[in-house]
Amino acid sequence: MSEYGYLCKGIGTLPGKSKLSIREDAIPVVTPPRRKPLKSRLKSELEEVLSKTK
Repeated sequence: MSEYGYLCKGIGTLPGKSKLSIREDAIPVVTPPRRKPLKSRLKSELEEVLSKTK
């Protein structure tokens, strides 16, 4: 961390100026977060626990 500590300081801005250009007719889109697949062992364990509660 001491080698790259300078990367974690400040307010999160990049040096210099930048310009983003988008089309005027662009439609904003919200995408849902990706689902992380459960590993088979964890999934089988969850199914076992859930079956016992029924």
